[in-house]
Amino acid sequence: MMRLLLCLFFLFPIGLGQGKAQAADSSKALLIGNQLISWQSMGRTKIYLKDGTVKIKCTVREVRSMYVLYEKDGVLHDLQLDRIDHLEIPDQKFLIYFNTEKRPIIRYYSRND
Repeated sequence: MMRLLLCLFFLFPIGLGQGKAQAADSSKALLIGNQLISWQSMGRTKIYLKDGTVKIKCTVREVRSMYVLYEKDGVLHDLQLDRIDHLEIPDQKFLIYFNTEKRPIIRYYSRND
């Protein structure tokens, strides 16, 4: 009986991998306050690099542990987090920085339009 249970466990691992799927899904969304907002729903984004370059009209698809996956002019690109200073979403009143652990940090600002 024990052999049968072990074989079933290895052939059909129940619940294994769900944590990884959830972690992958969290790379596609950002928690702001108590609301989970997908990166794609933020719309057009400006990516400010540490070397002073600005990438405009980008749509962030995912933020992984080492890089940002974004779309520009219908083409997917990736960019290392170490090269990014911050992200600006023109429709929002916050900037997104990445700390030393490469986790997104939100900084609110007031726009004088």
